Amino acid sequence: MESSSIASLTMMQQQSSPLILLTLKIKKNKQITLLTSLAQLSILSHVWQQYFHTRQILPMKNYEEYFDNFLLYKFYLSSCWYESKDSSIQRLANRIQTHPLLGIRQLNDQTSATWKSLININLLQHNFLEDYKIQDAILFPAAAYLELVTTACQQLLSSKQDDQQQPTIIFVDVKFVKALILNEHELVEVFIQIIMPMCQWYIYSRPWSTLGPDCMSCTVVIDSFRNEDNLNKYS
Repeated sequence: MESSSIASLTMMQQQSSPLILLTLKIKKNKQITLLTSLAQLSILSHVWQQYFHTRQILPMKNYEEYFDNFLLYKFYLSSCWYESKDSSIQRLANRIQTHPLLGIRQLNDQTSATWKSLININLLQHNFLEDYKIQDAILFPAAAYLELVTTACQQLLSSKQDDQQQPTIIFVDVKFVKALILNEHELVEVFIQIIMPMCQWYIYSRPWSTLGPDCMSCTVVIDSFRNEDNLNKYS
């Protein structure tokens, strides 16, 4: 950390961008300005205990009052704030497939939780779907849709403590728009999307082998899944 008569306070760390805060101003009390800038850097008690020690300030019984009066970041007073992409990846991303049908949690700019699965009935993990036939057509079973969304909801709720009882999941007004027909010669992408805070969910699909200029891209599908015309055309 470096301070000078220049109106900036710079903190440099290896392999990180500098943090610059306004500090010293001409005809300003330098001590107050420095303390104000330090308060914007940290409100951790051990940081300030070290500072008091260097300033030869004796510990007091009510020293906690100092920390209560420190300036807080603006987002501490907000119900929500911007989260960096790296932070959201670390907090939300579950890149390990734990269910044969659910697939992998997607990293996108949507506020809804989205999973994508590639269904291939030639694989051992998906060949049980061949048993669901109606008039020689292999259909994705209705129970599988409910299994998908149940597993997705449980994954979202998995952050709860083990000693806490998982809440009951109840589905109301479930609507099947179009049957998903599977075959051995075509792969199918299945998307599961849950509208937070888990008030609605959608499952839609598209042939994986037909992606091209006449087919919707992944981001377009996610953005327009509310449009029933697109839903019926591509699902």
